[in-house]
Amino acid sequence: MSKAGVPRHDPIPIGDIAAPPFVRPPDPLTVFAARSLRFRALAEGHQLGPYLLFLAAISECQHRIQKDLPEPDPPADDMRERAREHAIAAALQVHFARLAARLDPAALVPIGDGVCPACGGAPVASAIVGWKGAHGTRFCTCSLCAMQWHVVRIKCVLCESTAGIACEELESGPDTVKAETCESCHGYLKILHQHKNPQLEAVADNVATLGLDLLLRENGYRRGAVNPFLLGY
Repeated sequence: MSKAGVPRHDPIPIGDIAAPPFVRPPDPLTVFAARSLRFRALAEGHQLGPYLLFLAAISECQHRIQKDLPEPDPPADDMRERAREHAIAAALQVHFARLAARLDPAALVPIGDGVCPACGGAPVASAIVGWKGAHGTRFCTCSLCAMQWHVVRIKCVLCESTAGIACEELESGPDTVKAETCESCHGYLKILHQHKNPQLEAVADNVATLGLDLLLRENGYRRGAVNPFLLGY
Protein backbone atom coordinates (compact mmCIF):
# COMPACT_ATOMS: atom_id res chain seq x y z
CA MET A 1 0.00 0.00 0.00
CA SER A 2 1.31 3.42 -0.88
CA LYS A 3 0.52 6.67 0.87
CA ALA A 4 -0.52 9.37 -1.55
CA GLY A 5 -0.20 12.18 0.99
CA VAL A 6 -2.50 15.15 1.33
CA PRO A 7 -5.14 15.09 -1.44
CA ARG A 8 -4.74 17.69 -4.16
CA HIS A 9 -7.49 19.38 -6.13
CA ASP A 10 -7.66 18.49 -9.79
CA PRO A 11 -7.95 21.49 -12.10
CA ILE A 12 -11.43 22.49 -13.26
CA PRO A 13 -11.69 22.74 -17.08
CA ILE A 14 -11.52 26.27 -18.40
CA GLY A 15 -14.98 27.75 -18.77
CA ASP A 16 -16.59 25.11 -16.53
CA ILE A 17 -17.51 26.80 -13.24
CA ALA A 18 -18.34 24.30 -10.51
CA ALA A 19 -21.66 25.10 -8.89
CA PRO A 20 -22.73 21.69 -7.56
CA PRO A 21 -26.27 21.07 -6.33
CA PHE A 22 -26.61 19.90 -2.75
CA VAL A 23 -28.13 16.54 -3.72
CA ARG A 24 -28.60 14.41 -6.81
CA PRO A 25 -31.56 12.02 -6.50
CA PRO A 26 -31.17 8.47 -7.82
CA ASP A 27 -32.82 7.23 -10.99
CA PRO A 28 -34.08 3.78 -9.92
CA LEU A 29 -34.62 2.76 -13.56
CA THR A 30 -30.88 3.12 -14.32
CA VAL A 31 -28.93 2.92 -11.06
CA PHE A 32 -29.19 -0.86 -10.61
CA ALA A 33 -28.70 -1.65 -14.30
CA ALA A 34 -25.53 0.43 -14.35
CA ARG A 35 -24.35 -1.24 -11.15
CA SER A 36 -24.92 -4.69 -12.65
CA LEU A 37 -22.88 -3.80 -15.74
CA ARG A 38 -20.09 -2.44 -13.59
CA PHE A 39 -20.00 -5.58 -11.43
CA ARG A 40 -19.68 -7.70 -14.58
CA ALA A 41 -16.91 -5.53 -15.99
CA LEU A 42 -14.99 -5.70 -12.71
CA ALA A 43 -15.39 -9.49 -12.45
CA GLU A 44 -13.21 -10.24 -15.48
CA GLY A 45 -9.88 -11.51 -14.19
CA HIS A 46 -10.63 -10.37 -10.63
CA GLN A 47 -9.86 -12.51 -7.57
CA LEU A 48 -13.41 -11.89 -6.39
CA GLY A 49 -14.81 -12.66 -9.85
CA PRO A 50 -17.47 -15.24 -8.82
CA TYR A 51 -18.75 -13.03 -6.03
CA LEU A 52 -18.82 -9.96 -8.25
CA LEU A 53 -20.86 -11.90 -10.84
CA PHE A 54 -23.23 -12.98 -8.07
CA LEU A 55 -23.71 -9.35 -7.07
CA ALA A 56 -24.21 -8.45 -10.74
CA ALA A 57 -27.09 -10.92 -10.85
CA ILE A 58 -28.62 -9.40 -7.70
CA SER A 59 -28.33 -5.90 -9.15
CA GLU A 60 -29.94 -7.07 -12.38
CA CYS A 61 -32.83 -8.54 -10.40
CA GLN A 62 -33.16 -5.23 -8.55
CA HIS A 63 -33.47 -3.52 -11.92
CA ARG A 64 -35.90 -5.94 -13.54
CA ILE A 65 -38.30 -6.26 -10.62
CA GLN A 66 -39.27 -2.60 -10.81
CA LYS A 67 -41.33 -2.86 -13.99
CA ASP A 68 -44.02 -4.81 -12.13
CA LEU A 69 -43.98 -2.72 -8.97
CA PRO A 70 -46.62 -0.10 -8.10
CA GLU A 71 -45.65 3.39 -7.00
CA PRO A 72 -43.98 3.11 -3.58
CA ASP A 73 -45.59 4.17 -0.30
CA PRO A 74 -43.80 4.67 3.01
CA PRO A 75 -43.18 1.28 4.69
CA ALA A 76 -45.61 0.19 7.37
CA ASP A 77 -44.44 -0.90 10.80
CA ASP A 78 -44.88 -4.61 10.07
CA MET A 79 -42.84 -4.30 6.86
CA ARG A 80 -39.98 -2.69 8.75
CA GLU A 81 -40.07 -5.48 11.33
CA ARG A 82 -40.04 -8.11 8.56
CA ALA A 83 -37.08 -6.39 6.91
CA ARG A 84 -35.23 -6.37 10.22
CA GLU A 85 -35.98 -10.06 10.79
CA HIS A 86 -34.87 -11.23 7.34
CA ALA A 87 -32.17 -8.59 6.64
CA ILE A 88 -33.39 -8.12 3.00
CA ALA A 89 -30.97 -5.26 2.17
CA ALA A 90 -31.27 -5.71 -1.63
CA ALA A 91 -35.03 -5.23 -1.49
CA LEU A 92 -34.68 -2.23 0.79
CA GLN A 93 -32.25 -0.58 -1.64
CA VAL A 94 -34.83 -0.81 -4.42
CA HIS A 95 -37.65 0.49 -2.24
CA PHE A 96 -35.74 3.41 -0.79
CA ALA A 97 -34.18 4.38 -4.11
CA ARG A 98 -37.66 4.63 -5.60
CA LEU A 99 -38.80 6.74 -2.65
CA ALA A 100 -35.74 9.01 -2.83
CA ALA A 101 -36.31 9.60 -6.53
CA ARG A 102 -39.69 11.19 -5.74
CA LEU A 103 -38.28 13.76 -3.30
CA ASP A 104 -37.88 17.39 -4.23
CA PRO A 105 -34.12 18.09 -4.12
CA ALA A 106 -34.78 21.72 -3.20
CA ALA A 107 -36.53 20.60 -0.02
CA LEU A 108 -33.54 18.65 1.30
CA VAL A 109 -31.10 20.25 3.75
CA PRO A 110 -27.73 19.15 5.16
CA ILE A 111 -27.90 17.12 8.35
CA GLY A 112 -24.23 16.11 8.49
CA ASP A 113 -21.54 15.15 5.99
CA GLY A 114 -21.79 11.46 6.85
CA VAL A 115 -25.59 11.26 6.86
CA CYS A 116 -27.85 11.00 3.82
CA PRO A 117 -30.22 13.99 3.74
CA ALA A 118 -32.96 11.84 2.22
CA CYS A 119 -33.12 8.74 4.45
CA GLY A 120 -30.45 9.20 7.14
CA GLY A 121 -28.38 6.32 5.80
CA ALA A 122 -24.60 6.08 5.82
CA PRO A 123 -22.47 6.64 2.71
CA VAL A 124 -21.09 3.68 0.78
CA ALA A 125 -18.33 5.78 -0.82
CA SER A 126 -17.63 9.24 -2.15
CA ALA A 127 -16.69 10.32 -5.65
CA ILE A 128 -15.01 13.21 -7.41
CA VAL A 129 -17.46 13.82 -10.25
CA GLY A 130 -17.11 15.16 -13.75
CA TRP A 131 -20.67 16.42 -14.21
CA LYS A 132 -21.14 19.66 -16.10
CA GLY A 133 -21.40 22.47 -13.59
CA ALA A 134 -19.98 20.32 -10.81
CA HIS A 135 -16.68 19.10 -12.29
CA GLY A 136 -14.10 18.30 -9.64
CA THR A 137 -16.54 18.44 -6.73
CA ARG A 138 -17.21 15.60 -4.31
CA PHE A 139 -20.43 13.70 -3.65
CA CYS A 140 -21.23 10.89 -1.21
CA THR A 141 -23.57 8.09 -2.28
CA CYS A 142 -26.08 6.66 0.21
CA SER A 143 -25.73 2.93 0.84
CA LEU A 144 -29.49 2.54 1.14
CA CYS A 145 -31.37 4.94 -1.16
CA ALA A 146 -28.53 5.85 -3.61
CA MET A 147 -29.08 9.59 -3.07
CA GLN A 148 -25.90 11.58 -3.72
CA TRP A 149 -25.08 14.66 -1.67
CA HIS A 150 -22.35 17.26 -1.97
CA VAL A 151 -19.52 17.35 0.58
CA VAL A 152 -16.35 19.40 0.52
CA ARG A 153 -13.01 17.81 -0.33
CA ILE A 154 -10.08 17.23 2.05
CA LYS A 155 -12.42 16.91 5.01
CA CYS A 156 -13.26 13.77 6.95
CA VAL A 157 -16.83 12.74 6.15
CA LEU A 158 -17.02 10.82 9.42
CA CYS A 159 -15.89 13.40 12.00
CA GLU A 160 -15.66 16.55 9.81
CA SER A 161 -12.03 17.15 10.79
CA THR A 162 -9.76 18.89 8.29
CA ALA A 163 -6.52 17.95 10.09
CA GLY A 164 -4.48 14.84 9.38
CA ILE A 165 -6.26 13.97 6.13
CA ALA A 166 -4.34 11.73 3.73
CA CYS A 167 -4.97 9.36 0.83
CA GLU A 168 -4.05 5.68 0.75
CA GLU A 169 -4.05 3.39 -2.25
CA LEU A 170 -2.98 -0.12 -3.23
CA GLU A 171 0.27 -0.18 -5.17
CA SER A 172 -1.23 -2.76 -7.52
CA GLY A 173 -4.75 -1.33 -7.46
CA PRO A 174 -6.49 1.17 -9.73
CA ASP A 175 -5.29 4.75 -9.30
CA THR A 176 -8.89 5.91 -9.60
CA VAL A 177 -9.93 4.39 -6.24
CA LYS A 178 -8.28 5.67 -3.08
CA ALA A 179 -9.16 5.89 0.59
CA GLU A 180 -9.26 9.17 2.46
CA THR A 181 -7.93 8.50 5.97
CA CYS A 182 -8.33 10.69 9.03
CA GLU A 183 -5.87 10.78 11.90
CA SER A 184 -8.44 12.45 14.18
CA CYS A 185 -10.94 9.56 14.22
CA HIS A 186 -8.82 6.85 12.53
CA GLY A 187 -11.59 6.24 10.04
CA TYR A 188 -11.62 6.24 6.25
CA LEU A 189 -13.93 6.49 3.28
CA LYS A 190 -13.08 5.54 -0.28
CA ILE A 191 -12.94 8.17 -3.00
CA LEU A 192 -13.75 7.21 -6.59
CA HIS A 193 -12.30 9.49 -9.26
CA GLN A 194 -15.28 9.34 -11.61
CA HIS A 195 -14.05 12.43 -13.43
CA LYS A 196 -11.24 10.22 -14.73
CA ASN A 197 -13.33 7.07 -15.23
CA PRO A 198 -17.11 7.63 -15.48
CA GLN A 199 -17.69 3.86 -15.31
CA LEU A 200 -16.83 3.77 -11.62
CA GLU A 201 -19.86 2.89 -9.49
CA ALA A 202 -19.96 3.45 -5.72
CA VAL A 203 -21.24 0.05 -4.56
CA ALA A 204 -19.55 -2.13 -7.19
CA ASP A 205 -16.09 -0.56 -7.03
CA ASN A 206 -16.24 -0.51 -3.26
CA VAL A 207 -16.63 -4.30 -3.28
CA ALA A 208 -13.98 -4.80 -5.97
CA THR A 209 -11.38 -2.92 -3.88
CA LEU A 210 -11.85 -5.05 -0.76
CA GLY A 211 -8.08 -5.52 -0.60
CA LEU A 212 -7.69 -1.85 0.28
CA ASP A 213 -10.15 -2.28 3.16
CA LEU A 214 -8.25 -5.25 4.54
CA LEU A 215 -4.92 -3.43 4.47
CA LEU A 216 -6.34 -0.33 6.10
CA ARG A 217 -7.88 -2.46 8.83
CA GLU A 218 -4.49 -4.02 9.49
CA ASN A 219 -3.08 -0.51 9.85
CA GLY A 220 -5.62 0.41 12.51
CA TYR A 221 -8.20 2.33 10.47
CA ARG A 222 -11.94 1.70 10.71
CA ARG A 223 -14.21 1.67 7.69
CA GLY A 224 -16.69 4.52 7.78
CA ALA A 225 -18.72 3.27 4.83
CA VAL A 226 -21.65 0.87 4.94
CA ASN A 227 -21.97 -1.69 2.14
CA PRO A 228 -24.52 -4.49 2.59
CA PHE A 229 -22.54 -6.63 0.16
CA LEU A 230 -19.46 -6.49 2.42
CA LEU A 231 -21.08 -7.28 5.76
CA GLY A 232 -18.74 -9.48 7.76
CA TYR A 233 -15.53 -8.16 6.15
